[in-house]
Amino acid sequence: MTPAENRLRSREIRLRERELAHGHWQAREAAVARIADGGFRSLVLVNGVGVLTLVAFLAAAIAVPEAEDFLPFILMAIGMHSAGLVLAVSLYWTRYMKRRHEYSRDAFGTGNPWWWMTVLASLASAIFFVVGIGLVVYGGFTQLGPLDDDTRPSRMTHA
Repeated sequence: MTPAENRLRSREIRLRERELAHGHWQAREAAVARIADGGFRSLVLVNGVGVLTLVAFLAAAIAVPEAEDFLPFILMAIGMHSAGLVLAVSLYWTRYMKRRHEYSRDAFGTGNPWWWMTVLASLASAIFFVVGIGLVVYGGFTQLGPLDDDTRPSRMTHA
């Protein structure tokens, strides 16, 4: 084999290695994208359903005079869930920007600032959901008094 043929053969091998690595990266990235899509949809769903549920709960609690001190907690929780919903919806845009940055600058993974934005927005959305639920639970325990013994339904049934 001549030196020119040897150089050509080594270039072919390097090109094939790059093609294999790129194919592996594409398969890995497709799997990660499918998992991320499910997570993004879940964040949108839990925050959106949380907002709707709390609005319905607020509508029922407004009519109850004993729940007057509890209403600010419900309103704060609605705000938290709404912020979590906005962040969850914005994840689709940040993911799009992450892809554009990857293709334009060949910056993949943690070297991409949009990767960090996607991670932070996901975490913040989940935290807003947990804090919103925590506000309702905390407000319920601190602002709603215990039932009196004479207002509790009796567990005994008479035949």
